[in-house]
Amino acid sequence: MSIQENKIESLDLGFVGENQIFGTPITFTPVNESSSVTGLITLFIMGTAFKIKKSTRV
Repeated sequence: MSIQENKIESLDLGFVGENQIFGTPITFTPVNESSSVTGLITLFIMGTAFKIKKSTRV
């Protein structure tokens, strides 16, 4: 049941694969909107960078 809950929470962020690959369970505790937005942007940049690395790797 906990796995399903994690999937549901992660689907909102849309970074399920990246979070698991990086091995860092990222839990959002947004104090205000700006902090959560910053977190999402950071996640997006990390995920994009990882995808670029993965695609260029032979």
